[in-house]
Amino acid sequence: MLCRFIVIFIVGLFFNHSLFSQAYFTSKANGRWNNAATWKLESGVSATNIPGVTDSVVILNSHQVIVDSVHQCLSLSVRQSAGLKLDSITSFLTIINNLSLTDGAIVSVSSGNLTVSGNSTISLATLTQTGGIVSIIGLVNASNTSFTAGNTIIDIQSGIFNTVGGLTLSALT
Repeated sequence: MLCRFIVIFIVGLFFNHSLFSQAYFTSKANGRWNNAATWKLESGVSATNIPGVTDSVVILNSHQVIVDSVHQCLSLSVRQSAGLKLDSITSFLTIINNLSLTDGAIVSVSSGNLTVSGNSTISLATLTQTGGIVSIIGLVNASNTSFTAGNTIIDIQSGIFNTVGGLTLSALT
């Protein structure tokens, strides 16, 4: 009985961080991903005050966030004319679940690696790639199905763009 309690306690210590530390971050300023001044912790707990692998992230209010080192997050939404930029060989961002680009969002990849393990939605937003690697394991759904003015643009000029789950394009008719 005591051995069972010890095993459960040890397993609990290892999983406690990942099960109970999911946080929700929004951008509060322009800046680098790894700078706590870029982020506002809306809910949850964070030891580093920057988004991590179990955290949901929203970049908004025209804020521009630059990824210049290795980072992960659970999900990412870029909206309200905000931007995400990967521009160095050390720029690596892995999104475990889904990526959503809406409302005038701009994502620019000129170097580095953007990986999305889930699905990606691009609606009234722009994804521009002039280098680096963009890999999306799930479905990419690019649409202009809103009455709001604007365009959805996927502009691959250079680099590797790979989607395993397929690409769906739709427009308001």
